[in-house]
Amino acid sequence: MPKETPRRRPFLPPRLRRWLVRLFLFLLIGLLLVIGVMTWRTLALSSDPISISRVTLPTIDQDAAERLAGALRFRTVASPAVFDPAEFQKLHEYLETNFPRVHAELQREVFAECSLLYRWPGKDSSATPILLMSHLDVVPVPESEEPRWSHDPWGGEIVDGFIWGRGALDVKCGVVGMLEAVEHLLKQGFQPECDVYFAFGHDEEIGGQNGNEQIAVQLRGRGVRFRFVMDEGGVIVSNAIPGLESPLALVAVAEKGYATARLSVELSENERGHSSMPPPQTAVGILAAALSKLEANPLPASFSGPVGLMLEHIGPHLPFTQRFAIANRDVLKPLVISSLSQSRSLNALLRTTTALTVVKGGHAENSLPGEAEALVNFRLKPGDTPDSVLEHVRKVVDDKRVRCELRGEPTAASYVSDHQSEDFKRIARIVRQLDSEVLVSPGLAVVATDSRHYEGLTENTYRFLPLRLSADDLKRIHGVDERISVENYLEFVQFFVLLLQDATAT
Repeated sequence: MPKETPRRRPFLPPRLRRWLVRLFLFLLIGLLLVIGVMTWRTLALSSDPISISRVTLPTIDQDAAERLAGALRFRTVASPAVFDPAEFQKLHEYLETNFPRVHAELQREVFAECSLLYRWPGKDSSATPILLMSHLDVVPVPESEEPRWSHDPWGGEIVDGFIWGRGALDVKCGVVGMLEAVEHLLKQGFQPECDVYFAFGHDEEIGGQNGNEQIAVQLRGRGVRFRFVMDEGGVIVSNAIPGLESPLALVAVAEKGYATARLSVELSENERGHSSMPPPQTAVGILAAALSKLEANPLPASFSGPVGLMLEHIGPHLPFTQRFAIANRDVLKPLVISSLSQSRSLNALLRTTTALTVVKGGHAENSLPGEAEALVNFRLKPGDTPDSVLEHVRKVVDDKRVRCELRGEPTAASYVSDHQSEDFKRIARIVRQLDSEVLVSPGLAVVATDSRHYEGLTENTYRFLPLRLSADDLKRIHGVDERISVENYLEFVQFFVLLLQDATAT
């Protein structure tokens, strides 16, 4: 008789198999529920609607472009090496000649011979005033860069539809554009309901201590407070976020702080001498290792503050995959941060940045350096402080041979202004009245502005100029071939005409 084939015993007992099947179904249902919730959050993601009423745009004289071009011909450079007060005073005279109504009807004060403060009296002197800011100074043009310019950086030329010259973007366009708007309104017989102040500093590029800081001190002493302050800092950018097709106007509701750490190494006499008999590490090697650690270990990124507000505003306008990631960024944080950090500009919004800027060490190729030092610049995100940054530096370096200290006078990030205030909504509305395709979002200014000197004089500071910039244009600021299109500049003046009419109405 054939032998019976023995029955195989099941690999898993029936009870365990049933338990595993139930566990799998439970996990599958749980996964589907999580995906469902995340999808629902994605579909529910929406930004605050901005109502836009039709408005007749003011007609701006084409000669406005010529007046800006003329202002670019003055070498109002903010640099201890080349500072020339006479150039600022020539610019003052130029403004007085080209904006006669402004200088006939507004009160003007001069600070430190070079900065200007204008006051436009309103109908109701008891109403809380507003302050608009810009600056007269520009950064130098190094001699080595001048041959790379397509047009004379001090020529103020209008060529191919652009106004070329140092200060076209940063930021004489702000000074001249605001005065252009006031001159236009004065021609129409317009008078604001509340007082309007205009503060134009002469040393913003080197800290503003003698310009807007002194103006702020005087205004504080007079008991002046502002409903809001508006300065540079945010712009209208194209292709700012991968997948975002619309231009994005970032109205900065805060600005980063500023701190520089000095790292230094000083070795004993026994560790110095001839390079033919080096120790395991020279002062330069020790310092280099510390700097390498700092670059490899940046401060942590987060979605707190203005960057979170920005993501909420732009999320609904992105393709589904990116919208899904932003709507669920609390769950997908590592993935979202990794993706956004690939962009230098977006990375700067997410974290306090670390930039190795100056290194010094050694004096001869055949001598061991006994001393070395480096400067590391940090731009502080709201929530970080100079002390917390220094603590981070010391923890990361973790080397008693390296001295770490803060240099100069560091500043913390500014307070965060209200992005739901009527004045923020007013700015957003005017941007969209000029171009309904533009998205408007709260943002964070990654650079320092003179508006920080006015903290305590207002609850809300907004940093925005309606400059239309591409990634290529961003490199022109403080760089080669600085320029603004005539079309954008005329729109720029229209923006301030509408803002002054709207923001000063009862």
